[in-house]
Amino acid sequence: MRRRFLGQRRGLGAALSGLPSRTKRGLTLAAVLLGAVVMVYYYAWWFELGRGGTIYLAPLLAFAILYNAAQVFAAWYIYANIASPPERRAPSGLSVDVLLPVYDEDYPLAARSLAATIDMAYPHRTFLLDDAQSDAFRKLADRLGAVYLRRRDRHHAKAGNVNHALQFSDAEFVTVFDVDHIPAPDFLDRVLGYFDDPRVGFVQALVAHGNQRETFIARAAADQSYDVFSPTSMGMYGCGAALVWGAHCTFRRAALESIGGHQTGLAEDLHTSLALHAAGWRSVYVPHVVARGLVPADLRAYFVQQLKWSRGVFEILLERSLPLLVRLRPAQFVCYATRMTYYLLGPVALINMLALVLMLFFGERLGEHHLVSYLFHFAPAAFTVLLIRTLVLAMWERDPEAGGFHMPGVALALGTWPIYVLSLLCALLRVRVPHLPTPKQVRGGPYLALVLPQLVMVCLLAAGLAWRIARGVDWAALIIIGFALLMITMHWAVFYGVWEGWRLQRRYRHGAAPVLSRALRRARQPL
Repeated sequence: MRRRFLGQRRGLGAALSGLPSRTKRGLTLAAVLLGAVVMVYYYAWWFELGRGGTIYLAPLLAFAILYNAAQVFAAWYIYANIASPPERRAPSGLSVDVLLPVYDEDYPLAARSLAATIDMAYPHRTFLLDDAQSDAFRKLADRLGAVYLRRRDRHHAKAGNVNHALQFSDAEFVTVFDVDHIPAPDFLDRVLGYFDDPRVGFVQALVAHGNQRETFIARAAADQSYDVFSPTSMGMYGCGAALVWGAHCTFRRAALESIGGHQTGLAEDLHTSLALHAAGWRSVYVPHVVARGLVPADLRAYFVQQLKWSRGVFEILLERSLPLLVRLRPAQFVCYATRMTYYLLGPVALINMLALVLMLFFGERLGEHHLVSYLFHFAPAAFTVLLIRTLVLAMWERDPEAGGFHMPGVALALGTWPIYVLSLLCALLRVRVPHLPTPKQVRGGPYLALVLPQLVMVCLLAAGLAWRIARGVDWAALIIIGFALLMITMHWAVFYGVWEGWRLQRRYRHGAAPVLSRALRRARQPL
């Protein structure tokens, strides 16, 4: 019911989130300024290295410093611009069409989503866009009173399905739902009022999830989303660059038509956002939970999602963004630069681990005291980044189901580095990745093969540790060994996901229902 749908925050997070907005903005700005001072100390190491240190370390770590500049300072700039629009209710008489694309999703999942979109209170039409070409879906649409559409081909996946439907829709506003997202009955009432400004091209509501407690991977994946869909999205709105996040976004038809329809690609939502902002349209982010969906709940589903998203983002960054980025305002440019460089997390992690392996085996010849000095400068910066992120999350999280330090999400993101490296290589070599729907049901499986790169890296680090300890341990070695142990530990989330997949597979073989069935049963209850 409504209280279950919204959840309830407790403890320090509740106290911080309850502070007046002006106080929270002041604390956010103070934290960002403190972080800037600490980062000056971190960057001082690079000047020391250049004045007479061993320069060959610089190529190994220079990529990391560029990534940090793009991600850390840009993220803090976004935090400093956090804003929230005043609530506005929809006026009567607007024409709205709701589009629900389906492809290979299970029938119960599509049925409960279609029923929920039809049941929204504001007058609207609902279209079921069937790329599965299923007669069962046709009968479902007829029974529930939705308009059924089927196209001859499946070109451009979801974006192509939406563009095909726009030919049969004549409403002034169009809301696109992912099939796993369930809206509250007042969803349209909460978003349509912002279109009273004729310059607003789309309104994106907060993306929240309802299955984050089903599995460890679901919890970790949801942990990653809390920052993105609360403080970061609110800051992007404050910068004039709220993004389309795919699930339950509402567009002005004229805005989509001005850019030739929904943009295509593996990251079609980001591309559509960029094109709309480059065309001069404004966007609004509604930081309230008015719908809930599903996060990937096992390791294979999570990796499929991350491969698709990261390859799509790199494609936009390398192939499509330049003509559009030059038309943005500076604040908007910062927001898109932050989003489009996030997945460089993987190559940066790989570079750091390879540098560490070299130091463990050949530290005496390479000058390990330089790495020790780097770690002394890096540690306060890393701690400050985590501290600011935690503080900002505690103050600005808008999903009542969130809360805590979100370490599983951080560990899972760091442990996914091979996926992001693969995506970058595919983008650089122009290797196409097919559109891969994220699996919604969880049956588990033998996922050990999915983490072979992580296993190889952990073995290299462990061997380097043994080699370094065998040569004798001094204070410099202790610091390097401690950092190596940290690099090994950061893989714990993906390995736990492997164990969980094995456990879920055994459970499924013994006749248990897929784990997400519980989330589906709850989703059928009133919101």
